[in-house]
Amino acid sequence: MVTGDVVGLDLSCGLLQDNIPSNSSLFLLPHLRNLNLSFNDFNYSRIPSEFGLLSNLTRLDLSSSSFSGQVPFEISRLSKLVYLDISENHSLRLETPVVEGELQVLNLRGNSQLAGSFPKVNWSNALSVLDVSSAGFSGELLYSIGNLKSLRYLLLSSNNFSGSISSSLSNLKQLIELDLSRNNFIGQIPNMFTNLTHLSSLDFSHNQLVGPIPSDVSGLQNLTTINLSYNRLHGPIPSSIFKLVNLTQFELSSNNLSGTLDPYMFAKLKSLKRLNVSHNSLSLSTAVEFDTSLEEILRNQNNLRWLDLSDNKIHGHVPNWIPETVGKLISLKILNFSRNNLTGFIPSFLKNLMELESLDLSWNELDGKIPTELTSLTYLSVLELTGKELKNGIFKMICGDVMLWKQHFLCSA
Repeated sequence: MVTGDVVGLDLSCGLLQDNIPSNSSLFLLPHLRNLNLSFNDFNYSRIPSEFGLLSNLTRLDLSSSSFSGQVPFEISRLSKLVYLDISENHSLRLETPVVEGELQVLNLRGNSQLAGSFPKVNWSNALSVLDVSSAGFSGELLYSIGNLKSLRYLLLSSNNFSGSISSSLSNLKQLIELDLSRNNFIGQIPNMFTNLTHLSSLDFSHNQLVGPIPSDVSGLQNLTTINLSYNRLHGPIPSSIFKLVNLTQFELSSNNLSGTLDPYMFAKLKSLKRLNVSHNSLSLSTAVEFDTSLEEILRNQNNLRWLDLSDNKIHGHVPNWIPETVGKLISLKILNFSRNNLTGFIPSFLKNLMELESLDLSWNELDGKIPTELTSLTYLSVLELTGKELKNGIFKMICGDVMLWKQHFLCSA
């Protein structure tokens, strides 16, 4: 403090409390470049405007520290600031620009009082991370956001954004993650993906989007996660999606998708860990296709953990897949075939799924035995499976000594 030559100060998780007085010696450090005050408790006091005196600041982290009130205008004068994190303070307001100079990272996540329209600020052309998740913003997304050519992470989930998704997002050629989930976006998904070749994660779930899934996704070879669930999308699943060979999470549940699903297309998705196309109107056309082509899917799924095909129009027998196929499924933890039109007997291959934790076969026309070898099961649903052999077997499982059952049962009387 004698020389004021301190350039970095990390007081995160420092048990600091109450407010920061305006005459604090903190503001007498003119050479300070990095300041971290995160995870303290400033008792909902205001962010001091004296932060504007620290003209050499490049990184400022005030996250999760119980600040409230207006973000001071003086912060926008910190022309050397490249990193600003004021997330998870919950009671902050933003009425003046905070994005000027060469800011690269702006994190406003979890400040639910930042209600109102998205701020019309002097955006930094260097901005690469913009996180305003759960910030209470509403209104239409500004078309000008497409001018942020350096953006790599655009995270806008859990706000009240409305209107259509701007086609200007196609200009963000450096994007790695795009999250617009849990908003009120309407209209169709624009054809915007041709230029987004670096995209790894795409989440448009929990909106009110309609129309078909765009077919221009085949160039997204770096995509590992796609989530379009809980919208009103209709039409078939475009074949171009099945060219995304690095997919690990594929979520299309709770839409109005229809058509015949060709399971052979899944064979190339060898990295897939989670597949959920439940609550649509998809079908596999015949029992023969179900027996042979679904087997082909699973033979290639070394990493599959979650398989949910529930509430569709799949019919026919569940096949007794060959041991080679079953061996590839040893990591499967969740399997859901419920609310289809499956018939015949519960397949004996299930006994080999030793890591299976949740099994739902309900609302089909299946009979047979639930394998007692499934010692990892914690959830089992056989609602509306009326087979006599199945009922007797369930009774023995619950009341007998075949194994120590810890399952949560849902079954018909």
